[in-house]
Amino acid sequence: ELKNYPLYEVTPVHSVRELLKIAEDEAADKIAFRYRVNADTIHDITYREFIRDVYAIGSALTEKGLIDAHIAQIGENSYRWITVYLAALAGDGVYVPVDKDLPEADILNILNHSDSTVLFYSKNYDDLVKRNADGALSRIKLFVRVVNDDLASDEDCRADYFVEDPRFVSYRDFTAHGHALLEEGYDKFDAHVSGEYDLKMIVYTSGTTGLAKGGMLSEHNL
Repeated sequence: ELKNYPLYEVTPVHSVRELLKIAEDEAADKIAFRYRVNADTIHDITYREFIRDVYAIGSALTEKGLIDAHIAQIGENSYRWITVYLAALAGDGVYVPVDKDLPEADILNILNHSDSTVLFYSKNYDDLVKRNADGALSRIKLFVRVVNDDLASDEDCRADYFVEDPRFVSYRDFTAHGHALLEEGYDKFDAHVSGEYDLKMIVYTSGTTGLAKGGMLSEHNL
């Protein structure tokens, strides 16, 4: 005989913004992420710190007029990867994840086909970016270089090919600027919210029968 056990109460969530708000309200000082910095050091990040990082990236993108852009990202799984992912989803742009194991031609095809104008990339893609920034990737307005090493110097987080080109910035500098904006009371990111059924992410297939094709997802789908 089946027993009529009560169901768990679940808070309805309709957007990434709501999800972040609930996390901060219910678990602000609890550990959200833990990762190893080196053999002797573990870094803990609370939900409050994590959400602040997400809003810092969103604010920096908003100030540049790019929070509603198609925002691509390629690189290894990391804490920084997650902050970019959620900043893009929390804004009113479109997030484009790019498989880090694809050959260069496929990566370039996805970045162009998806109409991406912002690219977050790990330092492993320095050569690809340097070779194509003024050619196949000339439509990219902002390149953000991600170095997944807490112990790296500010200079190591940048690259020699940045020179004076305003399109290039390190993740560390970009996020620090976003934090400075938040400290000054900058709140324009708050107004950039997608509708539940607006295009939110383009996920590309492996392209086994030809070039990769993009599947379009809304926030409701996610």
